[in-house]
Amino acid sequence: MKHVLIAIVAFLASCGDDQNIKVIPPVQETTETYITTKINGFEISLRNRNGQCVLFYSKQDKYRPLTDRHIVLDMEAPCNFIHLAGRDELEFFEYGKPPFKFKVFIVVGGPPDPEHPEWKDRFMPDGCGTMTEKLLIYDDRIRVEFPAWKDPGNCPSEPTDEVFFAT
Repeated sequence: MKHVLIAIVAFLASCGDDQNIKVIPPVQETTETYITTKINGFEISLRNRNGQCVLFYSKQDKYRPLTDRHIVLDMEAPCNFIHLAGRDELEFFEYGKPPFKFKVFIVVGGPPDPEHPEWKDRFMPDGCGTMTEKLLIYDDRIRVEFPAWKDPGNCPSEPTDEVFFAT
C-alpha cells in the first residue's frame, strides 16, 4: 500500500502542478484484544476491530505454513467466550467421533442491555452482552454459525446449559 501511494504521488508530481497534491494518511484501525487462547492447535483471539467483534485465528502444522485469518462475527464488541463458573477456563462441549469430532464454544457479545446495567462480570465490566454465537472448532478448521441470536444479559462468567451448545 505504501509503494502504491508513493507511486501515485510521484506520478502526480511529475505532471506539474504539485501544489494541489494532498497525501491522505491511511485509516488507523483500532483493535482491543479480549482473550487469546489455544484450542485444537489453533491460536485464537477475540478482538474489537472498530466496534465489531472479530475472531482471529492461526494454525501452523507440517502441511501448511502459519496462516492468519479472521472472521467478523455477527455482533458488536465487546465479546468473550462463556467460561466455567468462577474460573478462567472456557466452557465447551465435544460432539461427534473422529475424524468428525469437534468442540463447540459460545461467544457472548454486543452492547450491554440498557434495561439491566447491573448485569456485568469480570470479563465484561461495562455490562454483559446481548448476543450469542456458536463457534465450532475441528482439528483442521473453524466454523461460525451465523446469524448470532439475541440473548440479553448473558455474561461470560455464567455457565450455559449444554442445550445451547448443541448443533
